[in-house]
Amino acid sequence: MSVESQRDGAAAGGTGTAKRVATLAWSPGQIAVASLIGTPLAGCYMYSENERHWGAETAGKRAMAWGLISVPVLFVITLLAPSGMSFLLIVAAAGAIGATAKTSQGQRFAAHLVEGGERQTHWMMIGIAFASLVSVRIAIIAMAVIVGLIAPEWL
Repeated sequence: MSVESQRDGAAAGGTGTAKRVATLAWSPGQIAVASLIGTPLAGCYMYSENERHWGAETAGKRAMAWGLISVPVLFVITLLAPSGMSFLLIVAAAGAIGATAKTSQGQRFAAHLVEGGERQTHWMMIGIAFASLVSVRIAIIAMAVIVGLIAPEWL
């Protein structure tokens, strides 16, 4: 939700005094969990949205770029990793994204709450995490079909 200004009762003949609507931001913990449940893309998206919310458009674009780059890189690394190491690599990536969010956005998020802002809902976080997981899986399957690693007969 973006920062808005509403007229309190202006349409209904009220006083029309300006009232600031609380905005929503992602907590560093939500960013880390979304990166673990979904993909690094989900965490980087949330990180990016926070940056844009706080006026750092360039940092927001950079975060999305890192998310788009990290997913295929992590995918290849987990494919090449020894058996049993894949999960540890995914947890490490989510932990790194969460630690980055805590270090660079933790104080701004705390200030956001003090100023009357609110944390995004956990349901929204779960939805974004699963959406990123499904879309990345679909992209991986599509690439495998295109490259010929999977025969399209089962589709």
